[in-house]
Amino acid sequence: MGMQLRKKQRSGMVAMGTSILLIVAMMLICVSGVYADSYQALYPCLIDLPGWEGKEPKGVKMEMPGMNMINATREYRQGDKKINAMVVVGNPAMASAAVPQGMMNMETDEMKIAMTTIQGFKVHTVYNKKEHSGAVTVILLPGQAGGGAIFTFSFEGLTETEAMNLAQTYDWKTIQTKVQSF
Repeated sequence: MGMQLRKKQRSGMVAMGTSILLIVAMMLICVSGVYADSYQALYPCLIDLPGWEGKEPKGVKMEMPGMNMINATREYRQGDKKINAMVVVGNPAMASAAVPQGMMNMETDEMKIAMTTIQGFKVHTVYNKKEHSGAVTVILLPGQAGGGAIFTFSFEGLTETEAMNLAQTYDWKTIQTKVQSF
């Protein structure tokens, strides 16, 4: 009975130690994001949208062994409609950039998923027909050794056509040129 109690105590201590390490790691990640400045170079890419109220852009730079990421994001509102535009550079972008062209085309009564080419960029779209929500992901730099780069335009309360038209308001070529310097 004493041995089982010690095993439970040890197991509890290991779990608590793991939790503390995770909390410390998350705090370090948050602090590194606060003091990073390279994401600010992406802010001009997140333009004002006529007729929309845009919040101030936010960003983060995260460096960990085996993973680097820089992102900048900006939220917009127009009544009940919402948009979140984001530029992501690094390893997380590589996963989106790795989606093979033509592999994700599907349509049901509820949803439409497509991979297409627009203005020379691979573009992955997801649209929920009933909720009028989804995302447009533009692959700016295909996955490479240091990661890739994407522009993502997620939305709520818009038709697929409205969302695509607004997503194309951003200058994808200028964003691509900007992220190539990272």
